[in-house]
Parts: sequence; C-alpha cells; structure tokens
Amino acid sequence: MSTALAFAAGHRVDRIVALGVLALRPLRHVAMLRPPAGPAIEGLSVSAAESPEQPGWHAETGLYGFLRLPPGPRRLLVTDPAGRFLPAAFTVTVPDRRAVRQRLEAGIAQPDMAPRPLLREVELHVAPTAPLVPGTTAAWGQVRDAAGRPIGLARLMITAYVDGVVRRHLTWSAADGSYALRLPGERPDTIGGDPPWRATRQLVVHAPRAPLAAALAEDFLAALPAERDAINPDAPGAVLERRPFSLRDSRGVPRVGPPGDDPTLPIFGGTQTRWDIELA
Repeated sequence: MSTALAFAAGHRVDRIVALGVLALRPLRHVAMLRPPAGPAIEGLSVSAAESPEQPGWHAETGLYGFLRLPPGPRRLLVTDPAGRFLPAAFTVTVPDRRAVRQRLEAGIAQPDMAPRPLLREVELHVAPTAPLVPGTTAAWGQVRDAAGRPIGLARLMITAYVDGVVRRHLTWSAADGSYALRLPGERPDTIGGDPPWRATRQLVVHAPRAPLAAALAEDFLAALPAERDAINPDAPGAVLERRPFSLRDSRGVPRVGPPGDDPTLPIFGGTQTRWDIELA
C-alpha cells in the first residue's frame, strides 16, 4: 500500500471501508433473542489466527478494521485487557479484495468496489471481574466439580423476568470458574412483596465434555469454541453436556430445596448474592 493510502486508511473511516477486508463491531450481550447493546466497546484486543496484523480502531463507527488479511476462512479472537468482558472466538470468511486494492492504488477513477468488505457485529458477555453496579440484582460465585476443581466455560442459562416478560439470560464461567449473572430487570418493585424481595428462578447448567475440558485446560483461549452462544448444548455430539448441580451459599452451606437436577436459584431484588455451583 502507498504511504498516502496507508495514512488515509488510518484516519478516515470511508477509506477503511474502501480498502479494508474485514471489520468487527463488538457490542454488549443483553439477553437471548435480544439485540446487543451499544455503544461499541473500545480498548479490546482483536487478533486473527496466523496473522500479525493488528486492526485499527475507529471511534466514529466502533469498528476494528483489518486491511491486509488474506482471503479465506479465519478464526478471530477477542479479548479484553481491562477484564470487562469475557474472551470470545469467531470464524469468518475474509473476502478477496486484492483486485479492488490494485484498482485504488492505480488511481482509477470510480473503480469497481466489489466485493465489499465484511462488516460484522459480535456480542461479548460481561466478565465476572467487571464491577457490579450497586442496586443491581445479581448472583455470582464459582462453578466447580465435586472435587472442588474450577470449571471454565460452563454455560449458565437463567429464566428471569424483565417488566413482566420472560427473558432467558445466558452467561459463561471464566477460565477460573467464576461467573456473574446480572439481572437488571429483577428489581424490588418487579419482584414485589416485602424485603428482602426474594424470588427463585430456573437455572440450567451445561459444562464442557471431557475432550473440550482437556483442551481448555491446556490452552483456554485457543480451545474456545467459535460462536459459542449459537451452540445447541443438547444436540447430539455437542461439546457441552447438561449437568446436575447443587448450590452452596457464601458460607459453603448447601441450599436445601426440592429434589431435581436443576435447583432453582434464589435471587434478592437489588442485592448481589453469592451462590457457588457444584456439579454432581
């Protein structure tokens, strides 16, 4: 790329669209079947497998743009050095725009711009290490097995209510097994009753099967499944499996409740409560 085009590409969003091959716009996951929330997330580390290129960040659009990735399938890894969001992996097919670049660098007026760059929104889950806003209803703790070993990449889905509407909230445990379920729609006024505004909600837990668990233990980021939110954990041959579990409070005391593989999770409106999840 010429020096002039490189400078323009680094400072003008329209040049990134003209010259780039791929751009990601990371947004915050809200709930299943709900659109993600903006604004776009700054300060992330975005990398492409087998490529040294570091994408440029453009505040006007919230895009992380790649200019030089070769065409074809590519795995992308998004991490947050500040610990606000869980790492995530995605797969894309980078379009072949070499002919477009050649036409632009040759100075052709109004060149054919096809194919267009790939622009994609991706959803990130808030990490357990992110601060919990005071007054937000939340459950937090650690997922571990019966021997006390932490379980990373456990899939936690809770059925909750937002303004009277059933919503399914999804999150994942971090590499150290820690998790946090933030439930901003579960407020004292929506739960009702008298303090401490207690309610119970259905919680379903899936954990990695043995092959994935072994790969995660060796290299957690490299083993992250791409598009993990789209995984059907109950499909035949899925890399996750549904696990029965018990709950322990902040003192380590097991929760006593009705029998079953999926104990309901107690929540308290406006309060953050520790519940460790022990897989059977």
